[in-house]
Amino acid sequence: MLGFVQVSGVPVGHHSIPDRLPPPPPGAAYLNDITDGEITGSRTIVFDVPFVKDGVEVEGDATGADKRLLINGHEFDDPDAVQVDVQVGAVEEWTVINNADQSHPFHIHVNPFQVVEIKQWAGYRDNDPAQPLIETPSWAPPAGTWLDTITLPPRGYIKFRSRFPGTVIYEGNEYNFSGSYVLHCHILNHEDGGMMIQVNVKPGD
Repeated sequence: MLGFVQVSGVPVGHHSIPDRLPPPPPGAAYLNDITDGEITGSRTIVFDVPFVKDGVEVEGDATGADKRLLINGHEFDDPDAVQVDVQVGAVEEWTVINNADQSHPFHIHVNPFQVVEIKQWAGYRDNDPAQPLIETPSWAPPAGTWLDTITLPPRGYIKFRSRFPGTVIYEGNEYNFSGSYVLHCHILNHEDGGMMIQVNVKPGD
């Protein structure tokens, strides 16, 4: 499907782009800072891009090897893929690891997250295992920033916190945060190739 967008009217002029978003409006309590005492659980999500030949992982330049786009060891349509199940009301801290040599724009639908830290292996370009993880890449947003998309650095990880509130009342309107949605790499051919996983926010027992 192809659509066309037509822009008309008087130009509004140029506006400067702020260096960060304004604070959340009153009533958006689910975007308040997440404290240590709120955390009810943690989990690890792993992005990887191995090359596989005859069911065995091989070096990327091996003849006839297939490039796989995996989260937690599976492609999205793999019947053995384990989905992410979260209980309504949970407040979790996630570590998302990137085992690949390229970055991935990590994106999650519905639930925003608050950045805790980002680290990257300093030696990933020259494959030098003596190089340490660096605390903060130069492009990293400040800790405490709320986002729904962030760069997952090569050979590094991001750590963030998120609330899964179920129902939120904001400005008199009720919004339902429970149900199923996805997180994925936002490179189009990566998500289309299977680098996606389903998140299920379920009512409590």
